[in-house]
Amino acid sequence: KKKAGKSRPTRAVSSLPERLWPNATVPYTISEKFDSNLIRLIRQAMDHWEQHTCLRFTEHSGEKDYIHFATGKCGCCSFVGRRGNGRQKVSISPHCALFGVIVHELGHVIGFWHEHSRPDRDKYIKILKSNIRREKHENFDRKSVYEIDSLGQEYDYYSIMHYPKQTFSMNGRDTIVPLQDGVTIGQRERLSQGDVIQARVLYNCPKSNCKQNLTTHKGTIKTPLFPYNYPKREHCDWTVWAPPGHGIRLEFVEFQLEDSRNCSFDYLEIFHGTDDGEAKLQGRYCGHAVPTEVYSLGPFVQLHFQSDESVVGKGFKVNYTVYELGCGGVLSAREGNITSPGYPYSYYNDIQCAWIIKGSEGESISLTFHDINLDCDSEFNYVQVEELSMVVGRYCRVMPHVIVTEVDQLLLTYSSNNNIGSFTGFHASYTVDLDECVQNQSSCGQMCINMQPGFRCDCERGFALADNGRDSETPCDQLMDPRSGSFSSPGYPNGYAEDISCVWKISVPRHHRIRLKFIDLDVEPTVDCEYDFVAVHDGRHRGSPVIGQFCGPEPPRAITSTGRHLLIMFLTDTSKSGRGFRAEY
Repeated sequence: KKKAGKSRPTRAVSSLPERLWPNATVPYTISEKFDSNLIRLIRQAMDHWEQHTCLRFTEHSGEKDYIHFATGKCGCCSFVGRRGNGRQKVSISPHCALFGVIVHELGHVIGFWHEHSRPDRDKYIKILKSNIRREKHENFDRKSVYEIDSLGQEYDYYSIMHYPKQTFSMNGRDTIVPLQDGVTIGQRERLSQGDVIQARVLYNCPKSNCKQNLTTHKGTIKTPLFPYNYPKREHCDWTVWAPPGHGIRLEFVEFQLEDSRNCSFDYLEIFHGTDDGEAKLQGRYCGHAVPTEVYSLGPFVQLHFQSDESVVGKGFKVNYTVYELGCGGVLSAREGNITSPGYPYSYYNDIQCAWIIKGSEGESISLTFHDINLDCDSEFNYVQVEELSMVVGRYCRVMPHVIVTEVDQLLLTYSSNNNIGSFTGFHASYTVDLDECVQNQSSCGQMCINMQPGFRCDCERGFALADNGRDSETPCDQLMDPRSGSFSSPGYPNGYAEDISCVWKISVPRHHRIRLKFIDLDVEPTVDCEYDFVAVHDGRHRGSPVIGQFCGPEPPRAITSTGRHLLIMFLTDTSKSGRGFRAEY
């Protein structure tokens, strides 16, 4: 570095007021010979100082004193502080044109000397002059208390103004040895926290404003000095406001506060404001776990940060976004989801929403609730379904069965009054479907049943669906071959139809009997097999004695007739079904 003279103090920082830049502003110019990459690095280094201090680097516009970036014989070097006699050169050469090096040189520009030049440096490092190139000895001189003002800051091993261990070594050995174990010196990655604090004190930067009312659509909230450690004994309050019909989302990017039981030392508290001026505590946070997203319960949310006088941390960074609640409207899509504002987090207070699900003529609507979690203690917390101005149901906790309309329009209304607990609102989905049965588009042989989506064909009692799934046939009433054979319930193994009655008759020659074996049985299980069942009669008529009436999932044992006739009857009702059965004889 250029020698500054016997009367010049250091960081070390300059204590002479005339060496500081007025209004913390440094005008600059850049050599036209520099390429775009080097210009970009220089501006990134200036931005780095600006992000963490009140210093500003502005393009030269006629000021007497300013800096000029150019290539010089010294490689990368700078005068310390403002020289005061016009343009002063900051040398940046290709072999040392790195981001961290340029940040280091700008430290000299604003008035920083090398950290290892401090008067008290011998308490923290040892200089090994026998390893230093002779012509560089003066770079390791210890300055006097009249030359350096450290502004009451502790020695900073991690300062970007500190030399690395082997700087200007003539034999590859260390020239500087830290007296404290486990520390690194000479980093050129970023400003240290000590650099930031020192620069802020040197230029009397205003204290970070952490008592703010924020009304912008989006922004960022950070602890003072972030990403450096926050100060001790700090108190901050931020309030984010949203216009009517909007909510606020908080998304944490980084979080690192002193950890403690019940977060009693350093902590962040988040409150939800209400119209009556009261605030509900969302939670108190500390430690290193990044909190999940937080959604406000009203038009504003408050953040309160506090640190004590001991351990500190990096702090936190949280992005906030103001967004429309998306409450209500006309839904014309064929299918979709509807949720209360804020779902699946705590719902907003004092909200009224209305959704109209609209189809076309001849269509029906299917509405399915997946979750309803409202405070039933208030009559104003509910979700309501209406069809043709008639209330289908009003719900706050218990979910209804799937609601299928016979019209092409459905009204869903939602109301919230006060959310005291962790109630989340509701989530529903809907499907709009053409009623093919009404429109005669099904081609069913006998009966058409509308489904969501689509339709299915069915048969009248005593009939069963054919293999094409549309026509009806009567395979149930059959006279079986007198020698041997097999038969099964209609639709086996894909499930039997509802409300059917089937009969199979087996008759063999005189002096013969019939042995019947069920290979598979899966019929709705009930007590006494009173709904769906297979009945085996020992004779040719329905009034013949019943050998057994069977249902459930287990086939019965083989059955042998007492005579030469068996009648097998299969009956089902209009509810549950199974695979059916298959038998051989």
